[in-house]
Amino acid sequence: MKQIVTQFAEFHHNKKIQTSVMDLLKSSEAEPKTCLESFLCGWWKDIKSSKDSIEDSLTREDYHKIFDEFTKMYFFDGFEDYWLDLLPTDGDKVIAHTDAQETNLLMQNPSPGKKASCKVMIIDYEYAGLVERSWDLANYYTETMLSNCEYDSYPWVELFEDNQMHLDELKTLVRCYVDAVQNLGGPEIEYDKLLSETKKMIVAINYYWGAWAIVSLDIDKINEDDLYFPAAKHRMRLIEIGMQLHK
Repeated sequence: MKQIVTQFAEFHHNKKIQTSVMDLLKSSEAEPKTCLESFLCGWWKDIKSSKDSIEDSLTREDYHKIFDEFTKMYFFDGFEDYWLDLLPTDGDKVIAHTDAQETNLLMQNPSPGKKASCKVMIIDYEYAGLVERSWDLANYYTETMLSNCEYDSYPWVELFEDNQMHLDELKTLVRCYVDAVQNLGGPEIEYDKLLSETKKMIVAINYYWGAWAIVSLDIDKINEDDLYFPAAKHRMRLIEIGMQLHK
C-alpha cells in the first residue's frame, strides 16, 4: 500500500508532467474541467437524452433491469445538486492516473538473494486527466473489490465485496499518501480533510465509471454479451457501499 500511494504522490508532484499536461488542457479549454465536472455537462446529459432509444433497443430482460436501476439512481430529482455536493469546493486538483487497478499495477520482485522489497510500478495512463487529489486514492480503494483481468467470457468482470478495505485500512491508505507528499516536499495536506474527501470521492467516481459503462455502449450491439451492463451493475453496488462510509 505504501509503495502504491507513493507512486500516486510522485506522479501528482512530477512538475514536468503536471505542467505539460495542464498546458495541453489549457490550449483546448479556457478553464479546464475535471473529469467529474465534465461528467455532468457531458456523459450525464448524453445518457439522459438517449435514454428512450436505449430502452427501445433492449431486448434482454437482465439488461432492462440493470438499465432501469441505473436511470433511477442517476436521474432522480435533485441529482445535480446531490452530485455537486460530493465534489470538494476548495480541494487541490492534480493530473492523476485515475485508473489504478490490478491490471495497471506491476510488481517486480527483487533478484534471488537480494533483501530489497518488491518494486511497484503503475502503467497505462490512457485515462489520466485533471481530477481532485483524492481520486486515485478512492479509485484504488474501489478497485480492490473488482476483478477484470482473468475472465475470458461473459460477464468479464466480477465484484468481491469481501475484499473491501476496513475503515482502518482506508485511513492508513490516506495517511501513507499524506506522508509521501510531505517526503516529496509537496504542500501541507490536512489528513482529516483528505480522508473525508476520499470517502465522498468513492461514491462520486463510481457514478462516473457507471456512466462510462453506459455511454460506451454500441447501440447496434447493445444486446450482446459485453462487459458494459455488468460493469454498470457493479458500479451501482459500489455506490451503495461507498455511501455506507458516511454512516
